[in-house]
Amino acid sequence: MAAARRTHRRTTTCGRCEAPIVWVTTASRGTRLALDASPDDHGVFQVVTGGADGLIGRPLAGSGLAAAIADGTPLFIPHRRTCTANKSHNPMPDDVRAEIARALGRATSGETP
Repeated sequence: MAAARRTHRRTTTCGRCEAPIVWVTTASRGTRLALDASPDDHGVFQVVTGGADGLIGRPLAGSGLAAAIADGTPLFIPHRRTCTANKSHNPMPDDVRAEIARALGRATSGETP
């Protein structure tokens, strides 16, 4: 009797935001991709066991995604979409930027000096 195949890889943490992630190899390109460790209702990657690296991530779209959702298949989100370290800073509103430029005596785009 063959030994049971390992079905889950150890969860690790993101080096930037410390959130739990799991690494998979993408089915289409064979590249490594970090996914959030927990399934998500907005996920688009199905994780399957196999390959030399253990876990394979298969992106789903269209009818394949609809079928996976209908079947209750756990789906995962690429971590780059949720990593808090990747969040841009709150941009300065245009009216505030224009007011600062006027106070400094500078023209903003669309204004004449």
